Amino acid sequence: MPLSSVTRFPGGANNLGVGDVMADLKMGHPGFYTDYDTDFITLIAGDWASAGTGTAAAVVANADGGVIAIVSATAAEESFALNNKAVTPALNRDLYFSAIIQQTGTDATAAAFVAGLTVAATTPIATPPTDGIYIRKAAASTQVVGVLRIGGADIATVNMGQWALNTWTEVGFVYTAANGILNAFMGGGSYRLATSPAAFPAAGLGPNFSIGPGASGAAQTLQIDHVMFGKGKR
Repeated sequence: MPLSSVTRFPGGANNLGVGDVMADLKMGHPGFYTDYDTDFITLIAGDWASAGTGTAAAVVANADGGVIAIVSATAAEESFALNNKAVTPALNRDLYFSAIIQQTGTDATAAAFVAGLTVAATTPIATPPTDGIYIRKAAASTQVVGVLRIGGADIATVNMGQWALNTWTEVGFVYTAANGILNAFMGGGSYRLATSPAAFPAAGLGPNFSIGPGASGAAQTLQIDHVMFGKGKR
């Protein structure tokens, strides 16, 4: 199909104006964002760091499209974070994070988890990161919560519904600088985390995931299928 016949979808599919020289791209122009995107078809060990006494992140053999898994210890969490790929949020720049994850097992209340953008934190469940925008679930609950955290305090939180085991679920957040709205999302639902926040974390944030053993003490597994995040350049 020639580029001249690309169908335009209002509000999506492209982030360029109709008259732009590259307006017929079939994807967003990468020059608009500092971004990172991976499907974990391979795991580049030097890019990521595992911490804890559980099982470090590893590619799941024969998983469709690339999947990794991290496994907690029986008494401590296991975390997985991207090295040296941080972005510093700004109120005048778009920001987004998305991950497709699932917790495997038989008890949805068993494990706590964290998924999102945070400052460096090797035990983000036991010791919440000082700064970040992320999704969390406590060990004794199925309630998922979106969090904006600055300087060691939760500045804003929003309940996002109940967690389901053994189900691939997209979680994340989107901040739109044009209207100052920060929405967290899970599955098909969108939840207002903040409107015109007074500030964002001043430190660089990067993807961070952690899975805990939960109230039962048994080891738990978090699988990650896809991660992407980005910040607007203009």
